[in-house]
Order: sequence, then C-alpha cells, then structure tokens
Amino acid sequence: KRRMRHCTIEKIKFASIALGTSIFSSRSPSNKISSRCEEENAILAMYLANSSKEQLSSFLNEQQMLIKDVESQNRTNRYICIRSTTTPDDFYVYGPLFGSRAVFRIKGIIEVDGICSSNEKCTSHKIAVGRLSSMVGEIGDKDFEVNLPLNGVENLSSSELRTLLDIPTRLFRNSDVKNKQFWKGRMPPGNVLDRSYRSHAATYTKLLEKNQILLEGIICSSKHIDDQGNCNFDISSEENMGEILSTSSTTIANNVENDVVGMASSDVVEIKESSNTEADECPLCRFAKAGPCRDPFTAWSSCMAALQPGEEVTKCFPPTAAMMRCMRKHEYYDVMVAGMDFSKLDAIDDLKQAALEEAAADREPSDTSIEQSEKRHS
Repeated sequence: KRRMRHCTIEKIKFASIALGTSIFSSRSPSNKISSRCEEENAILAMYLANSSKEQLSSFLNEQQMLIKDVESQNRTNRYICIRSTTTPDDFYVYGPLFGSRAVFRIKGIIEVDGICSSNEKCTSHKIAVGRLSSMVGEIGDKDFEVNLPLNGVENLSSSELRTLLDIPTRLFRNSDVKNKQFWKGRMPPGNVLDRSYRSHAATYTKLLEKNQILLEGIICSSKHIDDQGNCNFDISSEENMGEILSTSSTTIANNVENDVVGMASSDVVEIKESSNTEADECPLCRFAKAGPCRDPFTAWSSCMAALQPGEEVTKCFPPTAAMMRCMRKHEYYDVMVAGMDFSKLDAIDDLKQAALEEAAADREPSDTSIEQSEKRHS
C-alpha cells in the first residue's frame, strides 16, 4: 500500500507540474515519473533479435504450425514474457539485467481456444514454453512460467493479453503436465500473481530434444523497448542503483557477452587463464567450469593455453569438438552454444557413424556365407 501511494503521489505530482499548477512545494521538481513507478503493470520480457525472429519463422514452418501473418509479426517486437505484470519492486530485481543478452529454449507448445480480441473475434492461440537463461543462470520466477506468444497479439486488449500470458503458469501448476509428451484437458480455476481465472481448455505438446531451438535476445520491459528492439534504459542514472549494479548480474553478463559472441561466430575462441586461482579466472571460464562440462572445458582451455606462437588452433580440434558436443547436450550452456554453427561437427559425426555402421556390416556374416557354413557341417 505504501508503494502504491508513493507512485500515485509521484504521478499526481508530475501531472500538476506539467500543467503549471503544482500543489507540491518540491525542492527540485522532477520532470518525469521515476522508472520504478513506470515499471508498474509493464511486461517484463526478453525481446528477440532479428536473427532469432527469422529462426522462429523457419521453426514454425518446419513444425507445420499454421500461424497467420508470421512475417508481419516479425516486424514487431516479439518477446518471451518473464512476468505479465510488474511492480516497482520487480524493477530492483530485474533492472540490473536490462539490456543484457539471454537465450530461450523452446521445449513445448500450448494451444488454447477462446481468447477473444476487442472486436469480439475469438481465435485459438499457440504459446511456446521453455527455459530462459543467461550467464547468471536461469531467469524467471517460481510463480510465473516464461512463455512466447506465437500468434499476433496486436489486436488483444491489455486484459486479453494478460489472460494469454498467464495460461502457461496456470497449466503447469499441475506438475504432471510438464512431464507428459502430450496432454489435453481443462486447467482448474486459480490465481496468477494478482488475478483470478476460471477453468479453461488447453492442450500441451512436448517437443523432442532434436526439435527444440534456441532464440537470442535482450532483457527489457515494455516501458523501455523501442520499435527497433533496443532497450533504452540508463540504469546508472537511477537513484540507489549504483551499489546494486556494481555487484549485479548485469556486470557479470556484460563482461562475458563479447566472449560468447566471439565463440558463436567462430569455431574456437582463445581464452588463456591469467592465474590458477578461481578469483582471477575470466567470467566465462568460471561459468563453464560451474556446469557439467567442466572437464572437457578444462582440457580445451589447457590445450589453447599451451599453444606456442605460430601453432595452428586446429591442433586443439579434438578437445574443442569434445567440449562443444558436451555443451550441446546440457541446457546449462544454452547461452554459450546459441548461434553456434554445428554443421561441420555434425558432418564429422555423420561420417564417423557411417564408418562404424559399415565396419559393423563387414563383421556380420552374410546370409550366403551362413548357408555355405551350414552345408559344410551337415
């Protein structure tokens, strides 16, 4: 209540100053409402990069999902919703992440009917669900399921959009649904954040791992994202945010962002450890070693560090390939492998598999040789 009263007073103060009839004797009147009050009722999300919008279009076509006007939707700001509504307190939690890179793994699709637009046209909607992560780990709240609306939402009112964004949270309250390959039924009545809902029909299809994709983007809120997908938010200008920022996840994420981008754009990236102590390791090294691929990463890092001037990095291809195969298998490393080109590695693996199958076929006796052997022994 105190927070709501504070923000209401700020808004009234701003309006009265703008009209030239301020009823407040402020020492230094502000010319804007503070960002933490602007964050009330904003949508907190990861906004997709253009390359990921194109990747999403290809994915929808491959999955034969009939999504109307996909290309026109890609010209707008597609987003993965982290929270369907926010409070000023959420600003302090997520503000340090604004503008930082994140990755969303699509793991399943929900379909619902009866979401009606303001023109009373009711249509079915598809929503992608999955895992959102960055260099600081998985992003999200325990009371809200991150999701990506696949249909156009431009014609939905704010209330209708909120209903749509809250559906995955309602559905996954039943923990058994998430573990099923396919589920169809009715979601029970319940609450999501500050809103109540009645029962609603839905279906859920879990994607096979080989069909899951990784989408890249930046964290921001609907109050600060522009039409070009840029997060126009200057965290350093916010009151009391300097101390939070200095030890926040944004500092860590921004420090390693160039390393990750470099790794995605080439087969290998050279990272030499400046010291044997963990405190002096690069952030990317600490992140990689904290996951299940610590040993393959350490082997790759040691190989790269041991290269002499003039030696080709291809010398380290075996540990590089082993590390990449390992990271590809674990969701923990999504933020590192997103955007990587695995086509060369896949081609090598296909050749190896073909060679193994051919060798196995050579070892197996043919039907003719078996018949001849049986005749000799009869």
